[in-house]
Amino acid sequence: MKELFDKLLTEKNFNIVMTTAVLIILVVPVGMANLYLGFVKGESPCLLCGHERLGMIIVGILGLFMVRYGVKIKYMVAVFLTGFWFLYEGLRHVGISGQGDIGQGFGEAMFGLHTYTWAFVVYWAVILAMAVMMLFIRKDNLLGKELLDSEIKIKEFSQYGKAVFVLSAFIVFTNVVQFFITNGPPPFGGRGAPAATRFTWDISLASKFWDPVHWHENFRPGKWSLLGFNQGPKPWIAGANENEDANYPIDTNPSNSPILSQNQTPLSLIATKEIGIELKNYAGSKTYAGGLAYDKANNQFALIGTGASVYFTDSNFAESKEFATIDQPNGQDIPITVDATFFAPGKVVATAYNKAIWGVERVDSLDETDKFIQWEFLPQVEGNLLPAFGKKNEALYKNTKGQRLSLRTTRAKKNYVLSLAKDPDSRYFYMLTVAAKKAPNVILLKFDTKDNQISEETILEFGKGLSLKEGAKVNNFYITGADIADGKMLAISKNYNALLVIDLASKAITDAYTLPNIGDISDIAIKGDELYILTREGGADKVAVVRNPIK
Repeated sequence: MKELFDKLLTEKNFNIVMTTAVLIILVVPVGMANLYLGFVKGESPCLLCGHERLGMIIVGILGLFMVRYGVKIKYMVAVFLTGFWFLYEGLRHVGISGQGDIGQGFGEAMFGLHTYTWAFVVYWAVILAMAVMMLFIRKDNLLGKELLDSEIKIKEFSQYGKAVFVLSAFIVFTNVVQFFITNGPPPFGGRGAPAATRFTWDISLASKFWDPVHWHENFRPGKWSLLGFNQGPKPWIAGANENEDANYPIDTNPSNSPILSQNQTPLSLIATKEIGIELKNYAGSKTYAGGLAYDKANNQFALIGTGASVYFTDSNFAESKEFATIDQPNGQDIPITVDATFFAPGKVVATAYNKAIWGVERVDSLDETDKFIQWEFLPQVEGNLLPAFGKKNEALYKNTKGQRLSLRTTRAKKNYVLSLAKDPDSRYFYMLTVAAKKAPNVILLKFDTKDNQISEETILEFGKGLSLKEGAKVNNFYITGADIADGKMLAISKNYNALLVIDLASKAITDAYTLPNIGDISDIAIKGDELYILTREGGADKVAVVRNPIK
């Protein structure tokens, strides 16, 4: 095999293969995107398209260097570094534009692939091809000799090589022309999305779309971040993440509420109960109370730990004889659990602030497979409890669908949540987003328990009967918990220490009440004419019992 390869690996054959690779890279993705999609079809490229084309041009030039000057370490390293960086660019682009439904995409496809997908394919192929080439380097064959030879020898291009060089130079030139007209000179750094209008040779028209914003985003002092611009501050979570800069400033003064008709008289405080249960995560470390839910059928509460644990208890919150912790590191990311609700009697479901949900349900008895499932998914468990999601498969001896889900949304992709509530009179459950500076709307999310998919996303509004201050906005409220009874959602807001009444039919706030001063409120559970509100005061988690104003 070695002898056969050495015979085939002549300088002529190597030059033909390398030159053909350059031709394929520059003509198919770069040339067609530039000449056909750009000049013929009139498609304007975006900033990332320009980056990806630049990388392919660099790879093509390095390939011609290897034909002209021989295979050198510096050229190979440059190809790997270029492929490494622009493969990241391609993945980033696919991540932005490749999430549509079947058949969707940005711009026109070439041979079934959109241009941003070509970037990923090309750079992956470049790195793979270079790695394979390195496998055949021997000190006594052509590649090895050129690699070890420190002397630079200029080799003549063949007629084929000259033709590819001229064609490559032409494609580079036409790309420069296209991007100059489309994006403009510095300080214009290119658009984040293709132009709203077709490509035009008229610079007086094209210049109206030149955009300097990305230049300033990348180089303005204090604006560059390793996390990128797709990140935001984590929400305020009592005890677990008390970030004063999270989203919006916290203002607990009820008199500053945007709802003039908010009843300023605090609701009656019936009792305050200490939590005697020590909440822990999968590793046995102490955590905070993150959520509270009430099971009417069993007259029982579920207390949720921020470290993905659940404790079934009574209204005294003194002890728990049934509890479980989720194997937090394995599966969908569950950073901090923030709320919970009962999907059915004995079946509690909780959510982390990133809309990842998990759950635990009570069963009558456990067989050997159930015990294995407990071991696999519930590191600490007491009682006949199993993961709420998943289907037991006797043959595979495991919970085949996992024990947690990540809920997907459209409008609320950039928002975190702090609330989860199941409507006991329907099959739907709801979340309310936390407003953020880059995603300022409070969105009511409706999911179907049949498949746990999004059914509706509605921007929450004020009801028509409310008396409002001038400039009042729903996102002035900072909603940290919710529950549902009789078709009404009751949500608590850390801002203005408010209890909001939300009509699920109209998706609007219809009334507002002031809560007593009970500390840092984080969740609510409705039990008849009483509201059980999870709060943190004096460094301890507590439950305050308040009169239900709509009963």
